[in-house]
Amino acid sequence: MTAADAAQAERVRGLVRAMAPDQATPTDDDQRLVEDLGFDSLRLMELTVVLERAFDLPRYRPTDLVGVRRVGEVVALVERSVAEAAGERRRAHGGPSAQACATEPSLGEALT
Repeated sequence: MTAADAAQAERVRGLVRAMAPDQATPTDDDQRLVEDLGFDSLRLMELTVVLERAFDLPRYRPTDLVGVRRVGEVVALVERSVAEAAGERRRAHGGPSAQACATEPSLGEALT
């Protein structure tokens, strides 16, 4: 992991921590968003908007968010989304094509 990757991951964790209803609970990658940190469906939707804006990402589709239940999964989702967005920007500007990232589970199941 590069220093930039580590800084990005820590920024995601900081945003999750700031948005968590139960801020008394330590925020680590194994913490569950709903059960451990007290997120409800509205707060989860707010978190997705905050992440989209903070990292200049396109809107997440509900299918992108299915299965994202832990802080570490949010970090992985943002890392993947940032890489995909960078690849899209390179392709749009005629740069070398970026390799597509594998689809992984994602935050929508927690909303249902």
